Amino acid sequence: MVPSLTMFVQEFGRVNRLLAAALGAHGYYLYLNVSSFLTLWARCMRQRKPEVRSRQHRDLMKALSVIVTPTECYHTAVEREFECPLTFVDRGRCPNLCPYCTGAYKDFAGTVNRTELVGALTSSIFDRGQVAAMKLVSFINDEKNSGKLRRSIWGKKTIKTGQVHGLVLMLFAAEIIEPTFKEGVSAGRNNHRLKDIDVRLVKKTFQRDGSSYEVFALNDPNAWSAFQLNSDNN
Repeated sequence: MVPSLTMFVQEFGRVNRLLAAALGAHGYYLYLNVSSFLTLWARCMRQRKPEVRSRQHRDLMKALSVIVTPTECYHTAVEREFECPLTFVDRGRCPNLCPYCTGAYKDFAGTVNRTELVGALTSSIFDRGQVAAMKLVSFINDEKNSGKLRRSIWGKKTIKTGQVHGLVLMLFAAEIIEPTFKEGVSAGRNNHRLKDIDVRLVKKTFQRDGSSYEVFALNDPNAWSAFQLNSDNN
């Protein structure tokens, strides 16, 4: 995982720097999982100045969103981020050289059943509030019950381990869930550990008829736009 799109560009910019290889002959591969994201999140939270903490957190979430919930060619997304908005020109998609253009991004988490996933999150995982961040993947795998929860979400017995991590990362990117510190642990310290981090469902405030009310973000259909959902949820 990378902490920002700036670092993302710095890293994959090293591929074929001399421009001596044929197009697509070399590649940049990014390996990420839940613990790598949480490690970077904790690093952001260690910053003593709130404004620095906020900026680094914003950069991290932007990078995560572009990478795991893409809405356009990765190359276009990067160009759009760093070029001047007044002169930016969409050059079109790359020739199948990024996960978005090849369609590989659809396999990050695979196809899931939104109804079953929402039910699992609200009734089985977060039914008593926030949970330990490093246990979230195992809760979804649900090995204690022979993977019953996992099968209900994906509709099949066997899935790739990486797809569970992919699903959790997509939930973070879509702001359906968010990391937070356990009670008694605060930001601005330099000794945060992964076991100090919990995960909770995100609540959003909506306005209607002059009144404001809170609902869980997972109840907003728009929050699921980047997910591959089975036909029952489309």
